[in-house]
Amino acid sequence: MPYQKPPKTCPVCEREAKFNFIQDFKRIENGFSLYECSRCQVQFWIPMKNPGRDVYGAQRRIVVLDKIRGGRRLSWWHKEFIKFFKNQNNQSKKLLDIGCGTGEFLNAAQKIGFDVWGVDFARNTIKLAKSFYNLKNLYAESWEDFSQRKNLTNFDVITFFEVIEHLDDIPKFLRFISKIASPETYIVLSTPNRERKSLVADFSDDFPPGHLTRWDYASLLKVFNLYGIKLENKIYGGDIDHFIGTCFRFNVGRKINSFSQNRTENILLKFFLRFLKFFINSNFYYNLARTKNTLFIPLAWVILKIKNIFNINPLTEEEKPYFLLIGKIRK
Repeated sequence: MPYQKPPKTCPVCEREAKFNFIQDFKRIENGFSLYECSRCQVQFWIPMKNPGRDVYGAQRRIVVLDKIRGGRRLSWWHKEFIKFFKNQNNQSKKLLDIGCGTGEFLNAAQKIGFDVWGVDFARNTIKLAKSFYNLKNLYAESWEDFSQRKNLTNFDVITFFEVIEHLDDIPKFLRFISKIASPETYIVLSTPNRERKSLVADFSDDFPPGHLTRWDYASLLKVFNLYGIKLENKIYGGDIDHFIGTCFRFNVGRKINSFSQNRTENILLKFFLRFLKFFINSNFYYNLARTKNTLFIPLAWVILKIKNIFNINPLTEEEKPYFLLIGKIRK
């Protein structure tokens, strides 16, 4: 028996359908069940509930501290966006990035002419984006709160990278972005590809309560078309970042942080636990982690090239870990 019963209507396409049970997943005390809608083919977890600001605020602590210590490189989907738009006339065009984080993408988009806006409910990341990049039109609130603002402008480009899989009310979200878009607004998003052929067997980040839906290209086309968004450009990628994040991720910080939560009356152990907490929040630790990821980029590139040359489990385009999609609102 699945942990959770299927719904009567799909939480994504809002239609009655048959729901195919795929798997159960349990994290601590919570049991989740994954179903696929027969109408839109989206896979979704029940219960489908975003954990909220506190959980994501805690998860972004590393990102925030990394930003203080010298910035983060653009993700591959950011680079593909810049490549697509850099030769266009972007002057005075308004761009809204939902889930903008610490602003590295907005800073890059501003450099190619966009009037950039951003929203993210992690307050510390917004504070850092303002101070680090001197960005102005940023809002430390959820997209739901942002949508309630009066006299919102229409945007020429709306982006949401690695966001849609976290949402618990996708219909409301897509109606909102349609509302603030003009007939020629570009919609740009990235999300994990559920058809990816894993480079390793680590999918630990693709489960609830963080990720609530799983997508392939066909399901994205069907759902976005329902809400008047025509997806036209598809770019697969992310294999190097995914390879580094799985093969060369040692979770030292997480393990130390978990161990340091232990309560003890032993004075020496208390002192040692305090030292561990200080260490994982130190410049040395985060600089070491960032350096590790940077150094592994060429190694990961070489390994993947060798795998392809010798036909060792090569990836087709459709099997790559992520995809970026670019489309337009139809009104």
